[in-house]
Amino acid sequence: MSEASPRVLMVSHRFRTPHVSWASAYEFEDVVSAVDDVHMVAPQLSEPRPLPGETLAVGQLRRRLGIDVHRHPMTQKTKLSGRYDLLFLRVMTPQELRVLDSVEGWQERCAVKVCWIEELWVDRLRDTKTLSLLDQFDHVFVSHAAIVEPLSTLMKRPCSYLSFGVDALRFCPYPSPPPRSIDFYALGRRSPVAHRELYERANGAPGFNYFYDSARWMNFVEDHTQHRALTANLIKRTRYFMADRSKANAPEQIQGGQVFGPRYFEGAAAGAILVGEPPDCDVFRSYFDWPDAVIPFPFGSTGIVDLLESLDADSDRMRVARLANVTQMLRRHDWLHRWEEALQTLGMRPPANAEPRAAALEDRVRAAKASA
Repeated sequence: MSEASPRVLMVSHRFRTPHVSWASAYEFEDVVSAVDDVHMVAPQLSEPRPLPGETLAVGQLRRRLGIDVHRHPMTQKTKLSGRYDLLFLRVMTPQELRVLDSVEGWQERCAVKVCWIEELWVDRLRDTKTLSLLDQFDHVFVSHAAIVEPLSTLMKRPCSYLSFGVDALRFCPYPSPPPRSIDFYALGRRSPVAHRELYERANGAPGFNYFYDSARWMNFVEDHTQHRALTANLIKRTRYFMADRSKANAPEQIQGGQVFGPRYFEGAAAGAILVGEPPDCDVFRSYFDWPDAVIPFPFGSTGIVDLLESLDADSDRMRVARLANVTQMLRRHDWLHRWEEALQTLGMRPPANAEPRAAALEDRVRAAKASA
């Protein structure tokens, strides 16, 4: 490979799937591109065919945002000309690996081919047709620790666990932390019981600011960077942040053990106090292993307002917890740390441009401690 050629080819869904659930993945890609030698390919959509029974309004919105592209993957082709040490592709599910059909030459021009699958459950291991897509890769990362061993056995090739993370620099509230004017923030899935209590508290008495999602349909974003900045700025202004194990309101969708998503990292990185039901798994306990990393509140329980009042009464404890949350994210759970972990697993050298970001992360740790 010539010295001028990037060592990493990263294929992104950012122009195919501009959904809010993918924004964290695109943030990861952005950080990796900043710290390593990356050529990013982001296939764009051609005009998709109309779906049966589709109304004009829905069709226009779908065409503008790229919805349903997996059923009708009419995507413009990209032809590679360089050669790469590593292909890296992060997806939600194995079906989305088909984005590579629009990248000509990736199999021949990439020495090592790797994918990271966020959502893959035990019951999906019976879908041999879908899993056959993984045969194209030399290594597979998954975000469900219980899947690693059975998937590796089925694939007959290496499979490793890789956790979520966060852009800790973007979410860090220091060195100039804003006032925490949001008392409680429930982002995404939530307990209906807790929501009702918090809603009644916010509307029954002045001085309590409860922020929550009020729309559930078509959560698409025009710019993932702006969306992540907005999310970070809201949590920086939040005192308590709801963080429950993944799919706590739909446990039947997960088999093989409890899992956790990016909410914990986002809330902690912004210095909020995490409140909710953490997953009962060793991986989570090893990642969030400091006191008060999560204030336990079982999903579906009553009494959340009383809990918050008791926590408010111990301001020193909450101050220590906020500082620990921020510093732990900066030192252990930035996307830089995840990328370094992936490269170490693959036996590849560390990213060449990591030092400036590592220094910036440590600068924020010092700023956080100085402000505490």
